[in-house]
Amino acid sequence: MNNTAAIAAGWLEPGEAEVAATFAGLVGASPLDRARAVGEGRRGLDRTFIQRAAAAGLFGQTIGAGGIARACIVAEQWGRTASPEPWLETNVVIEALSGAGVFAAGAGAGRAAILSDLQAGRALASWASGDLPGFWGRDDGVVATEAADGFVLNGELSAVVHADSVDWILLAARDAGSFSQFLLPARATGVSFAPLNSLDITRPSLNVRLDNVRLDAAALVGARGAARGGAVADIARQVQVALPLAVSQSIGAMRAVVDTAVAHARARVAFGRPIGSFQAVKHMLVDASLGIEMSAAMRDAAARAVAAGQDDAAEIVSMAKAFVARTGIDVAHAAWQVLGGMAYMWENDFHLYLRRLTADAAALGGEVWHNENVVTLQEKGQ
Repeated sequence: MNNTAAIAAGWLEPGEAEVAATFAGLVGASPLDRARAVGEGRRGLDRTFIQRAAAAGLFGQTIGAGGIARACIVAEQWGRTASPEPWLETNVVIEALSGAGVFAAGAGAGRAAILSDLQAGRALASWASGDLPGFWGRDDGVVATEAADGFVLNGELSAVVHADSVDWILLAARDAGSFSQFLLPARATGVSFAPLNSLDITRPSLNVRLDNVRLDAAALVGARGAARGGAVADIARQVQVALPLAVSQSIGAMRAVVDTAVAHARARVAFGRPIGSFQAVKHMLVDASLGIEMSAAMRDAAARAVAAGQDDAAEIVSMAKAFVARTGIDVAHAAWQVLGGMAYMWENDFHLYLRRLTADAAALGGEVWHNENVVTLQEKGQ
């Protein structure tokens, strides 16, 4: 499954095609090599590729020219090649750390250095998004206690992507009657990892255990505890930024599997005719393509709402996530039927996309959670 030629497909606008062409140049003729290497345990994250991508301006997109809309273009290409790097997580952390005064007083120089490293690809970050206060999962996984020289953290973080391969982890902890966010050095004393049996083998997740982990005061991100709402508003903003990017990655994966299914339908001959000439196959692929375009339209609406700071942005991004969570799986299964027995083989890359889309559907809140969230927001009149 080689998607390099399809990366700059005709459906892209000129500005989008420029980003796609940049990405195509980075991934080369075998765009899935890195994904396969990570999924098969032959290699860790490719730091050289990460630095090349950063040099091309693909990190920190949400705070640059074009903002989240341009970041969604990059995210879609990332999903199209099933790239294993924690691009979304790193960009969410960059966004979080870019706000004025997000670190404790006196941490300005440290913040600038960390941001510089993340944007240049010299460092990677993950985001403990499995348990977010006010959203999904438990909200008492980690507890922060104030100490003379900073904070002591104890507890467990659930399913952190590439936790043992990144340099920093942004997490929320119960603190001072509410919640605070901290930037945790992934290799700090007292941090241990428990690998999980991840469905998406290209993006392994781990539980992270914190036992008396000491952080200095500069590790605090944003307001502390109940002060000025603590981390709650910051987390809500991070979720709104992350969801259009996550949806975009799923759309990229959907485009990849449908492109492959269409190519197979044109080449595979049965009863003396290409199977793509059969009406049932045509309808299946048209329905899948329609699902992709509907997903893209909802993604675009979500990105615009977040960029404009609309009052209903939270509702719109939840609508988009719920729709794409279901549609991604439906599209993958349609491609699966067209590909037939080929799709069952480990050597075929289809399983990487099926795993990715199924994991994406559950990550950052599943379909049910987001549908219920839309109802809740409607009832509140938000």
